Amino acid sequence: MRRLVIGFVGFVIAFVTSYGAKAEEAAAKITPIQISIWNPVQLAPEDRDVWGFRLNLLYGKNRDVFGLDLGLVNSSRSFQGIQVGFANTGLGMSLPPFSLSYVYFTSSGIQIGSLNYFSGDFDGIQVAGIVNTAHRVRGIQISCFGNKADDMNGLQIGVFNHAKTMTGVQIGLINTITDSPVSFLPIVNAHF
Repeated sequence: MRRLVIGFVGFVIAFVTSYGAKAEEAAAKITPIQISIWNPVQLAPEDRDVWGFRLNLLYGKNRDVFGLDLGLVNSSRSFQGIQVGFANTGLGMSLPPFSLSYVYFTSSGIQIGSLNYFSGDFDGIQVAGIVNTAHRVRGIQISCFGNKADDMNGLQIGVFNHAKTMTGVQIGLINTITDSPVSFLPIVNAHF
């Protein structure tokens, strides 16, 4: 019985010690403020999460962003909050001179930019001067030119709107829903 108690106490000490080390390691990967000129010329390295405010003067890249993200080119694997920039990417974009690997994460909030690209799930509103694209959208895509989602639940407004599957409405000149009995309709298309 004594060996069992000693073994259990040893297990609890090892568990608590390893949990504390992991918590410290996770905290070391977070920064409240990020200012970037061009990655890697930025306050915190790209493998850090930003919990607060990030300003990308030209191009900034971090793992995840939670809060306000402003800049010319904003790049992260996911974000929650407000992202405003010329190009907002979810690390799936290949736009020279940027070579970003494809990932699949979930983001939520508001994206405002000329180009909004997210390779994962997006919950919220994407507003673009040129194009919005995401894998799965639950929300609204509004663009002066085009919107694209593989799986769309909500509303698309733009000149060109495309979804492979959709539960919602498209408003635009060309509206296509691949997996729909009526795959193309001008002005308004819907599938529920």
